[in-house]
Amino acid sequence: MLASNQILGAWGEVFGDPVIASAVLGHLLHRSSTAISKRESAIDSVENSKPG
Repeated sequence: MLASNQILGAWGEVFGDPVIASAVLGHLLHRSSTAISKRESAIDSVENSKPG
């Protein structure tokens, strides 16, 4: 399992090169299943619940 807080289109910026990002994602996603969640992450929900 691989999890990320980045949308697929943003990986060009992560790798600094959209061609490299496309190649890496192509290898990772080949024959895989993806699940996209719109929920807030557990880390963000903890950070948002801290007082002031």
